Amino acid sequence: MKKLVICNQWEIPVDENLFGMKPQKWQPFFQHFSSRRMPELALFTQCWYRLVEYIAVNSNTNVNSVVEYFGGAGRASKIVQGLLYPNHHIIVEYDDLVCEHLRNAFKNVPGVVIVNGDSYELAGTYACDLVSWDEDFTLHRLLYNTKVSGAISRLFYNEPRFVQIADMAASRFPLNRKVYSVDSGVNMNKVDDYYVGLSEVLYKLFGYSISFVARYGKLACVLAEPGRHDVSIWVVENTRDAEIYRKYLRIEEC
Repeated sequence: MKKLVICNQWEIPVDENLFGMKPQKWQPFFQHFSSRRMPELALFTQCWYRLVEYIAVNSNTNVNSVVEYFGGAGRASKIVQGLLYPNHHIIVEYDDLVCEHLRNAFKNVPGVVIVNGDSYELAGTYACDLVSWDEDFTLHRLLYNTKVSGAISRLFYNEPRFVQIADMAASRFPLNRKVYSVDSGVNMNKVDDYYVGLSEVLYKLFGYSISFVARYGKLACVLAEPGRHDVSIWVVENTRDAEIYRKYLRIEEC
């Protein structure tokens, strides 16, 4: 048995048989935990930590209920539990083996419910304070991919206080800069301009705008709240140093 250590604070036991496994239904992260993608996973874990920390510090009231779509290995779920202490926490995951892993990881945590289902089909099913969509997203997909736009629209239907979206636009921003500019009506010269444009579109469509972004080179955790907000952007510290990234995510023996 091994364990994931998250932000030097929380641990998740993982059956060694899951490492390198072939997914039953969906692409889990376990096969990347022993690969060169580990620093990238640590970067995104750091982004998640900063976003949830931002909510914990700036929210005027407790975040009592959380729904996560695409639960994965449970890294984000541990951060949510450790910083927000929700009374109700639903984690939706499609893969059967990953659901079993999550049930074991959170079996002693009151209020956590693991739902084995398709996040695209279940999007918007549960009312909550914070809803998280941890699947590749871009502004262009929101506007032109009916599957993505339908699911994202339903996330906003129940009027959550916070909507978190994993956005991948930065990975190909130079290639798609002009497309994103046309999509949003905002002239984009640098990556940070993209989030301003995305914020404008979210406000026009749903009455929400982006308050906070935690990002690194490829991906970003984007936080939207009701009303208009100035976009605050935080960029991860230099994680080329292995000791830095290891404090956000590493594997150890139990």
